[in-house]
Amino acid sequence: MRRITVLVSLLTALCCALPVEAKFIFRDGQWVFVPDDEEARPAPDTHRVPAPEPAVTPEPAPTPEPAPGPVAAPEPVPAPAPLPAPEPPTVPPLVNDLPEPVDTTGSTPEPSVAASMHPEIGTGHEPASPRVVRPREPAEEIPDVAPALLEIAPAESIGEKYRRPEPSRAADEAERMIAALALDAQEARLIHDAIRDFRNGRHSQARRAAGRLLKKHPASPYRQAAHWLQAEALFCDGSYYDAYEAYADFVKSFAGSDVTGKAMRRQVECAEALLGPARRKVLGMPLLSGDDEALAILEKVYAQSPTGPLAPDAVFRIAEYHLDHGQFEEAEEMLRTFLDQFPNHSRARQAELWSAQCAMAANLGPTYDDSGLKRAEDTLMAYRNKYPAMAAQENVDGALARIRMLRAQKKLETATYYRRAQRPKAAAFYARLVVEEHAGTPAAAEAQTMLDELEGQ
Repeated sequence: MRRITVLVSLLTALCCALPVEAKFIFRDGQWVFVPDDEEARPAPDTHRVPAPEPAVTPEPAPTPEPAPGPVAAPEPVPAPAPLPAPEPPTVPPLVNDLPEPVDTTGSTPEPSVAASMHPEIGTGHEPASPRVVRPREPAEEIPDVAPALLEIAPAESIGEKYRRPEPSRAADEAERMIAALALDAQEARLIHDAIRDFRNGRHSQARRAAGRLLKKHPASPYRQAAHWLQAEALFCDGSYYDAYEAYADFVKSFAGSDVTGKAMRRQVECAEALLGPARRKVLGMPLLSGDDEALAILEKVYAQSPTGPLAPDAVFRIAEYHLDHGQFEEAEEMLRTFLDQFPNHSRARQAELWSAQCAMAANLGPTYDDSGLKRAEDTLMAYRNKYPAMAAQENVDGALARIRMLRAQKKLETATYYRRAQRPKAAAFYARLVVEEHAGTPAAAEAQTMLDELEGQ
């Protein structure tokens, strides 16, 4: 038995020493079967040194087949240019949706809100349908003149007639108010004291004397004269906002007085003083600007009597203020209110011209919004029809040509935006608007070039 064990050990050692002809190799601590066409080489092991293998003559590597040429990479899609920040509340019907992001997965994007509302614009992922655009002339031919601004002659402010108020005659007017009244001794002394102080220029003392009369005898027959003296004393002292309130109370309490009209005019004069060098008083000292109070006074004058003689002046003066301060939208709104309420006023022609000027000057909003230019164009065309001689002097034709170019440029910029955003149908839509509605402008030539390029894609 011992001999058999030794024989088996010798045979095993002999087999390990002979060249391996079998399909097994020793890999990773075990015998592994290897096909004929696979080269028997151990897998790399970073943790131990691989056992040496018998030298094997390497076969020549087969000649690799020529690799196909490089596939042309798709042309990168330019990123859409950022939209200018919109200015609420105006939202255009076709540009209120941002361009959809470029789809790189191959899926079909959903149509945008604008595309669903306007099928002719499409989603922007299909080529624009070719169409030959024939320029057409606008509805009304505008003379071929150089674009320019309106030439408006300077006009005197409507506030000029309220900047030089007439001197107060409140003492005489108060005496007339009490002349036919039975005189009570105590009340008579107070009202005469107030009249005497006012006549001598002591307005503060006159106001206090009238105030004592109203406090002690609120139902006195002299209260109308006392109220009038109080309001006029405040006005003469330069307390214009307090004077306005006193005049407003007087008009409300004594609507049938013979000085009611003067009291209403004084209210406008108070507003004009606050719009001028006068300041709003704080603790008796003129410290604050009175512009806001003045505008509020003018609005109240108009609201108290929309058909009264002072209403047109109040509305027009508010429009002048906004125009002087570069607040063109507010100025245009008040001028249009003036034209709607007082179309036959002597300042109506001036209001029409100014409203068109304001609409042009306020045209600083989003690129897509040309509503202000359209209002200015309509206003100037109507103005030219009503006042042809004045329109020629004020270069209305040049202003219309300028408006026409600006409107065309706005539409062209919108078309350019959509083209950059990879929305060819929307770009073609706005380009056609430029060509069809604004023929003859430089923007129309650029729009036609864009259409030709889009049709060639």
